[in-house]
Amino acid sequence: MMKRAFLSLTIAAIVLSACNSNTGDTAVSTEKAEETGVPIPKQMGVVNDFEGIISDEDEIDLSTAIENFEESTGNRIVVVTMDTIPSDEDATLFAAKIGNQWDVGDGSKNNGLIILMSEGVSQIGIATGQGVEQVYNDSVCDNVIRSIIPHLSVGDYSGGMEKAVSLLGEVSHPSEK
Repeated sequence: MMKRAFLSLTIAAIVLSACNSNTGDTAVSTEKAEETGVPIPKQMGVVNDFEGIISDEDEIDLSTAIENFEESTGNRIVVVTMDTIPSDEDATLFAAKIGNQWDVGDGSKNNGLIILMSEGVSQIGIATGQGVEQVYNDSVCDNVIRSIIPHLSVGDYSGGMEKAVSLLGEVSHPSEK
């Protein structure tokens, strides 16, 4: 029953949030916390599992997939899990705020992507920097999210995130599919 609820809410979140063309330690920026009502933790790396749903071993595999994506595409990607996000915005908008605060991507290229998932509120979103929004447009992000729902609905969060990174890499290099 819980899995179906997560799947249903995730599908609803897809409709509301695809891509956004806007731009251990849990230190928080008070400026962003006041803006959103939910504190934005300090970035810990390319995988930021603040919800505690990705095992250490899976985090290593996911980090390796992200490094391969970055080497292959020249774009930057960060995965974030949080148990809650602001109730008045969807995961994509909050992901964009995280990406802006953390300055994900090369500043001159604005080529960062943030994949934010919250199992706690059953939402997922992908926010993109303006430098990559033509490649990773709303349609692409919608398709990526739809493709990973089967993983998420059975609690395979790291597998879903790895598949998302892989699919985004394929978009960058369509001839390698």
